[in-house]
Amino acid sequence: MTFLPRVSAVIPFYGEPEPVLAIIDTLRTQQGIDPADIEIIVSDDVSPTPFPEVEGVTVVRRPVNGGFGKAVNSGVAAATGEW
Repeated sequence: MTFLPRVSAVIPFYGEPEPVLAIIDTLRTQQGIDPADIEIIVSDDVSPTPFPEVEGVTVVRRPVNGGFGKAVNSGVAAATGEW
């Protein structure tokens, strides 16, 4: 049986990683939510500072900068969650 997360959180990224790392920490520490139920996907839109590898986070690296919408759509395409 393959495990599928309940929720996929897609975070488009361009710029400095610190704010997104804070978002990831917040998602992981939500009370009443099992961390295993959340899949975190960061879509790096060819940022000058590439997003670092983070354990438990899927990083989608886009080949060209396409802006917010394309970054979100690339992350959604990689998502496996129910929601």
